[in-house]
Amino acid sequence: MIVWTHIEADGRTIVQCPYCGQKKKIKMPRIDGMGSNFKVKATCTCGKSFILASDKRRHVRKPTNLTGGYFHLRREYRGLITVKSLSESGAGIELNTERTMLKNDRLIIKFNLDDDAGTYVEKEAQIKRTKGLELGLEFLETLPAQDPLRSYLGTI
Repeated sequence: MIVWTHIEADGRTIVQCPYCGQKKKIKMPRIDGMGSNFKVKATCTCGKSFILASDKRRHVRKPTNLTGGYFHLRREYRGLITVKSLSESGAGIELNTERTMLKNDRLIIKFNLDDDAGTYVEKEAQIKRTKGLELGLEFLETLPAQDPLRSYLGTI
């Protein structure tokens, strides 16, 4: 099993065991010749082993399972989506029906967060990656300091 972790600039990260759920804050050592993308074998205190891999993204990605909708700005189609992951700079979504979409197409996505208030989010995004029904999106505007999405992601 592979566990992805986001390493901060100072080398610190929080690792969660996929078997027992135990979390541990660690500092990754700097090794010459090893870039920001690597995999190492880790063993939890519960005795289980797993592969720890670094996530080289700019922002931490939070796994989600939120339903919402989209509107394609050029082709003017719309449909339902599942937001599979969120970060400060974008989202990973899955379309509920097959559509022809290309890299750099623009969408407006709308969904509610699963926080206590059910906060409504509407963002304009550009497609950066396509794989079947899955799309990787980059938000066109950076999140303002008081954006509820920033609070949801825990990056205030």
